[in-house]
Amino acid sequence: ANPKANDESQKSTKLDKEPSQQQPEIKNHVAIQHHQTAIQMPNPDYDGPLIEVVKADIDSQEWQAALIMLANQKFAQKMNYSIARVSKAQGLDDTPVLFCATKLKELTPENDGGGGMYFKAQDGDFFIWEHIRSAPGKKDSLIIGHPQAGGLDFKTTVPKAGVINVIGDVVVHACPDKRYGKVQINLDKSDDIEASGFYIGTITAGGNLSTRYPLDANGQSKLIDLPPGQYKLLLGNFGRKAGLSNFTVEEGKTTELKFKAISQNELVKQ
Repeated sequence: ANPKANDESQKSTKLDKEPSQQQPEIKNHVAIQHHQTAIQMPNPDYDGPLIEVVKADIDSQEWQAALIMLANQKFAQKMNYSIARVSKAQGLDDTPVLFCATKLKELTPENDGGGGMYFKAQDGDFFIWEHIRSAPGKKDSLIIGHPQAGGLDFKTTVPKAGVINVIGDVVVHACPDKRYGKVQINLDKSDDIEASGFYIGTITAGGNLSTRYPLDANGQSKLIDLPPGQYKLLLGNFGRKAGLSNFTVEEGKTTELKFKAISQNELVKQ
């Protein structure tokens, strides 16, 4: 064998590989940008419900595929299932639609045993509602929410085991500006009681599924614009038992919520 020949062969192989490892360069004076999808604006004249549940076309290809997938799951005959699909109307941003119920999860070919109280969904997503704490024939509650559409407490009848309850399409509309309402929080407290802010959400209050707002030194908030609907409020520094409450925003109206802090553990709604 010729050692020199082997050495030349190795050099040749190394040189052949080097160009493929180099990143190509842009030699011309051009810039790169990502395509930006045009943002659809909410319909300023829309005056219907911001969140509505409409009858599903169960003969459509999408619904047929979803129902077959759920019916073929291993434990489908023993479960109390409801199923729904999300439909985001024109003007709604990329924020997911939020849901809260006893047990919610994404529709998948197999029952993985997962799920939880809270669920996020985008346009076209199917999800399963497993009624684990309600008897057949009783009413069960599903809270639906979106920052641009407010919140809705939807109720359905729990199906018998082995019967799939088709809720339908949950259609969420962006609220036109003229339909927004306002809310203001006023907290009467002594100087020794701490209260720096509060949370407002559609399905829960506190944490990353809601929005935090500050209180000034006098215990008052600014006016907050919200779509009409049902909301949850948590006054910080007081704990969930004392600080959690529900309220409703009406279209075009201002809602003033007044509280009196008796102590760090006790609040009275006035």
